[in-house]
Amino acid sequence: MKRWMNILHRDDSKRAQTGFSLIELMISLVILGLLIGIALPNFNRFIAQRRVSSIQQNLIDTLSLARSEAVTRGERVVVCAIPAGQVACAAVSTTNTDWSGGWIVFVESTNFIIRNKRQMQPNIGISFSGGNRVTFESLGELDSIANNEQDFVITGASAITAALSLRTTGRLRTCQTWNAISGQCDDQ
Repeated sequence: MKRWMNILHRDDSKRAQTGFSLIELMISLVILGLLIGIALPNFNRFIAQRRVSSIQQNLIDTLSLARSEAVTRGERVVVCAIPAGQVACAAVSTTNTDWSGGWIVFVESTNFIIRNKRQMQPNIGISFSGGNRVTFESLGELDSIANNEQDFVITGASAITAALSLRTTGRLRTCQTWNAISGQCDDQ
């Protein structure tokens, strides 16, 4: 009977505490703040890399489409830069290399628009060493004006850069690590 009495009259003061004390909560918040402080810059860099990679893939898709359409149609197909704030291609230029406003793919003989891509990514720069146009001949090669490899360079926030090299044969080579000093791809 005495045993039952002890069970019924437990000493509540010796029970285990549940929950956090104020000091434990403060330490947890400090550790959480440190982890966020370390992770946030890496997350921002990750977002910048994804944006640059997305633009690079969009350019690959666009140039591949234009080349394929030129071969399929047996006609010249043009990809041209759209200057920011405009809706159409500018006059042919080898010095205007900014493609940040977007691009249009069209059949040269009929001006039939195949694709119209407006650039929507903020703080992304796109330049092309060949000027503001790429023209694919009916066999998928670049027109006779292009006599060497030309490069698209995509630059984003946090100095994230990627590039595409367009060869005279019309083939693309991707570059994940563009060296701005040497003007070459550092990929293996």
